[in-house]
Amino acid sequence: MQIKRKERNKILYIILGEDTQDMFLSQYIRNLGIEDNVKIMGFKDREELIKYYCVSDLLVQSSTSEGFGSPFLEAFSCGIPVLTFSDLDAVE
Repeated sequence: MQIKRKERNKILYIILGEDTQDMFLSQYIRNLGIEDNVKIMGFKDREELIKYYCVSDLLVQSSTSEGFGSPFLEAFSCGIPVLTFSDLDAVE
């Protein structure tokens, strides 16, 4: 399913962390032509993370192993809902 261009332009998906797989993710974003909507911001310290959470509408935790729940708690402390897998240990 694709999001219509008009609606897609309302979305900014920010990825915090490094593109560690030989720039695979960056290349994939370019190939899809969504560079204006998806930004890889690199590593951020805790103070910078809080700033990102505070301007976000949603945290999407797509990793099954990173952070063991810390991102959930950080987002919740800023009033941000979380979308993730229901079978992660940290979710329980």
